[in-house]
Amino acid sequence: MRILIALLLLSPALALHAESGETPLINQLQMLADVDPIAMPSIKGKPVDLPSDQSPAHALVSNPTKNRVRPTRDAVCILKAILFGMEITYDPGKALPKIRLASEVPVKEFDAAMEPQWGFKPGKVTNAYAPHVRTIFINDEADYYLKTGRSIDGSLAHELTHYVQVRYFGIQIKEFLDGEEMQAVHMQTWFRDNYINGNPPPGAPACPKKG
Repeated sequence: MRILIALLLLSPALALHAESGETPLINQLQMLADVDPIAMPSIKGKPVDLPSDQSPAHALVSNPTKNRVRPTRDAVCILKAILFGMEITYDPGKALPKIRLASEVPVKEFDAAMEPQWGFKPGKVTNAYAPHVRTIFINDEADYYLKTGRSIDGSLAHELTHYVQVRYFGIQIKEFLDGEEMQAVHMQTWFRDNYINGNPPPGAPACPKKG
């Protein structure tokens, strides 16, 4: 119910365009972007921008001098938080995908993983979930998060939502439509509001930052 209400309120203007048969909603989300498309998380081969986390820059980068950032929260806990927000019971029998940081992944490996899914070789490692290799790739460039005002934890929450859509809902990536991306954007925003900029709601996992 939370997700349904949020999706209905997400953007009336975009919804009107979608209903009128104009530019697809997923492309409208992309048009709102002010960053290089190849650096954006994507769905079904189409890069899509995400909402800003509006967090202070110093909270996003633990060591700016190295120009890299790592998730500050445990991936399993982020998943449990996302499931809580979606009102879904966590299933420990569903293996968590590998989390690979962009700086640790050769471009050739990423291209090989994503070409079957996207239909092209990106040429740069960015945020993506690749079910067929059971991997979430996460951009760890500090400058990207400083520029966009987002957080790596939020990016991970977004991609974990796509994991939930595939592993818990049984939707194949090739079947993804605008609704799946809107849901991932919504859950990233929910995670931002309740964990990055606020406090977890009652009953939700605490997900404290790593020591």
